[in-house]
Amino acid sequence: MRTDRAHVFFWTELCIAAGVSVVGNATQAVLHTTVLPAVAATVAVIPPLALLAAVHGVALLTRAHTASPTARRAATALTVVIAGGAFWLSFTALRALAITVGVPAAEAWLWPLIVEGSMTFSAPSTRSSPTA
Repeated sequence: MRTDRAHVFFWTELCIAAGVSVVGNATQAVLHTTVLPAVAATVAVIPPLALLAAVHGVALLTRAHTASPTARRAATALTVVIAGGAFWLSFTALRALAITVGVPAAEAWLWPLIVEGSMTFSAPSTRSSPTA
């Protein structure tokens, strides 16, 4: 396993962004539900966790040598679709949370873009080197 500074940095960034996304999504759900807040929070944390898993899965699939190229392409395509949906759901929840806490609506899209974008950007960089 690589232990260089960049590898540690991207793992740290991925964990922080995922944590912020999960907490933000759960907070948004609890603030905007009157019935079953625990269920709302549980449902709300699934998209950021799915995004984390999907993006990391794509990174791993690009390096997989156990499946046929067609199977890898199909799995990658499905993973990209899941990641896109998860990104959008989490993005909208974090944007709504930003507006709730006073970020102007015209700029509120930047906060989830930074959080979700950081997770998306850092996940491929967390994979181990081919010799690990």
